Amino acid sequence: MATPKRHTPALAPGREPSFADAQGWWNKMLQPVTFLGVPGCPRNPAVLWNASLIFSAHIRRFHPFWRHWVFPAGHAVEFAGYEPDGLQLEFSFGDTWHLPDRPNNTAGEIQQELMEGRMPIVNTRLKHGGLDWCATMFSRLVGGATAETGNEPLLTEVRWTAANPTDAPIQAQCACHLHEPHVSLGYTIEWLPGTPRRFCPIAWQAPMIVNEIGKARLAILAELGGSVTFQDKLTEKQVKSADAKLSEYGTDKDSLIFQVEVPPHASRSVRILIPFFYMDAGALLREMAVPFDQALFAVRRYWAGVYASAGQIRTPETIVNDSFDAYFYQAMIATGRRPRTGPWIMKTSPNNYEHLWSSHAAIGAYSLDLRGQHAWSRRIFDTFLEHQGPIPASALNLFGDKPVAASEGFSAHPGFLGNIEGHIAILWTFYHGWILWGIVQHAHLTGDWDWFKSHLDKLLLACEWIIEQRRRTCLKDAKGQKVLSYGLMPAANAFDWGFGHMFWSDAHTWRGFNAIVRCLESLKHPQAARYGKELEAYRQDLITAVTRSRDLAPPIPLKGKATIPFVPMCTEMLDYNKMDWTYISCGPLNLAWAGVIPARHELIDQILAFIDAGRPARPDIPKAKDIPSRRCFEEQNLTRNGRTYLWRHRMTYEIGWLAHAFVARDRDELPEFLEAFYSQMSNGGQHVDLRSLVESRDGVAWCQPGQATVLWLIRDMLAREQENILLLAEACPRAWLAKGQTVEIRDLPTRFGKVSFALKADSDKTVIRGLFDFAFRTPPEGIRLRLRLPGKNLPRKVVVNGRPRRASGGEWLDLPLDCRTLEAHY
Repeated sequence: MATPKRHTPALAPGREPSFADAQGWWNKMLQPVTFLGVPGCPRNPAVLWNASLIFSAHIRRFHPFWRHWVFPAGHAVEFAGYEPDGLQLEFSFGDTWHLPDRPNNTAGEIQQELMEGRMPIVNTRLKHGGLDWCATMFSRLVGGATAETGNEPLLTEVRWTAANPTDAPIQAQCACHLHEPHVSLGYTIEWLPGTPRRFCPIAWQAPMIVNEIGKARLAILAELGGSVTFQDKLTEKQVKSADAKLSEYGTDKDSLIFQVEVPPHASRSVRILIPFFYMDAGALLREMAVPFDQALFAVRRYWAGVYASAGQIRTPETIVNDSFDAYFYQAMIATGRRPRTGPWIMKTSPNNYEHLWSSHAAIGAYSLDLRGQHAWSRRIFDTFLEHQGPIPASALNLFGDKPVAASEGFSAHPGFLGNIEGHIAILWTFYHGWILWGIVQHAHLTGDWDWFKSHLDKLLLACEWIIEQRRRTCLKDAKGQKVLSYGLMPAANAFDWGFGHMFWSDAHTWRGFNAIVRCLESLKHPQAARYGKELEAYRQDLITAVTRSRDLAPPIPLKGKATIPFVPMCTEMLDYNKMDWTYISCGPLNLAWAGVIPARHELIDQILAFIDAGRPARPDIPKAKDIPSRRCFEEQNLTRNGRTYLWRHRMTYEIGWLAHAFVARDRDELPEFLEAFYSQMSNGGQHVDLRSLVESRDGVAWCQPGQATVLWLIRDMLAREQENILLLAEACPRAWLAKGQTVEIRDLPTRFGKVSFALKADSDKTVIRGLFDFAFRTPPEGIRLRLRLPGKNLPRKVVVNGRPRRASGGEWLDLPLDCRTLEAHY
């Protein structure tokens, strides 16, 4: 096979990628969105980049792209009657009614950050009219820190404070404008001008806004002086004096106006309390009697306690440490009980996908398990087990007829996990396998095999479902030859518009099946051998299908007469010109991630060669101008220098499936792994204001499995299981062990038990000192520690538990199970 030249080498040879490098590769995200919330509650207020807040049960104006979807009945049932409660709050400042950073966030006048870089508390700052304005926003429940029923009233607290840094008093004005949501939160954040007046009329009954039957929508209080007035429509004079088009977005109606004189070197504030839906006016007034600082203290204390008990890390990079907690809180607030239909589920995202991809929860729940939040993850897995049954008809027909391939169809076998009407994938069949895999990981990380055994009959039925569906594709053509899709899952949706026999669907279905079989073997179950044979037959059928598809596909031309093989992503897409752009995240790399083949398999070598070489220019698409790498996603359908590259710096458009990062790790190609990791952290997230990773670059926060997978990556860099071996610090950047640096984990759950260690590089000596604390429930067969130092230095002497040990001559050290202390001398 020819070796193509890589199109975007990360750095000069010998230097590892860093977060600072990645910040130069990728431009800043303009429209970050952060969601507030409470664990167990299915509602999440959204904070936009311009400090406006959105309260809506779901997106009420679908982008035209979504109009062809036929939503299942559960979607309508879940939120029936809530549409009139949709509300957006927007804030203006000064007597010019200045609305900062309107739709595109190009002014950059607002700075936002998570409190302590990680908590679901947003601090917003801007300067206007000589004043320093600051807002603190967070959510809480009436009567508790977490939700149980899903019906507990959710409140959002907002306090705007105007600080006067000058020697003279300044008149301050902050107006809160109320209207229907005019922002659509989907894969693209879209402003919807001309939003009509809200369906439900409201009235001012100071200090509250109420509807026609006296239910409260908002309460407001001027703290330390000042006045609050309400205008159902701003005057023509006020609108004319504004430096923004208030009427264009309906913000000239229903405005609460806070005015106060701020003394020199003093501050004044206004507090706003907003229930997600209308609530009893008396109850809201009682909640307003709880001081803001007291409510804030309680929320901070709750999250500090969660983080302290959830397994912690500390690395030399603040952004990594913060993200490890920030993504975690978003996983927790995405977990909740649906109040009407009942199940505990993990929202795919707070946008309009949340009812369709709930099976993503298998990976999201795994991220909760990685942080020790087993009670929350178990509720999710129990939901899938409780709703085992045939695939819902609504899921099968969600996208209608597909021209790409005919499907053999799915039998009505009762073993499918997740027959949750209104909360099922589109049909992304591989979630069945992911759920099986997640259940096994939950059992490993909790050590609760009694729970696992209590569901064994259901899990065996789930394996029978896989066997049954595979039989439907074991077909032969007219010549008696096995069809290309022989032994795979029946053709189905594998991403939004991808329909066919998708290899990644089968890879992860096999992954879940494999996890169950390994458990059956360890339990010496009488069916282990039979299922083991079915599992191996499935693996061989999958490898054969991929290999035959590669052999039938035209090779990819390079310069001259050289070619490289094209490994398709499904049996229906053999032409590389007609390949889908999701090839990176939803393609055949997943075979190695799922363990179907080794990471150094010939097929993986060929896939990576194609990705680096790029796709030749399509004859039907004109050649584009040179496109900078930071805008590489425009190249999914355009060409640069005659080729289309599917990634830049190991980054792909939808980063939810990080197969390429895990494959690089398993190939021990750590510069490539770190290039992918830091690209996710920099390009996939917005780290100037809010540290929040997203599925796409359009600004939607928390779309699993993107954040859950990055949590997985961070954890595995520091501690992971490889069969029955515990690996420590396997994929840490070399810079983390530079002189004076410390890497530490505390109480991280593993399948062996909780693991803690600290590695510190002396600032004045070439010594790495380590402290270890293993609370093994099931001891591993071995412990391996990797010390990756700058300059690739290797230890010349090792001391473990005070006793000298022979240095291995490499970066890896084998530690005894009772290891407590380490000194590695260089």
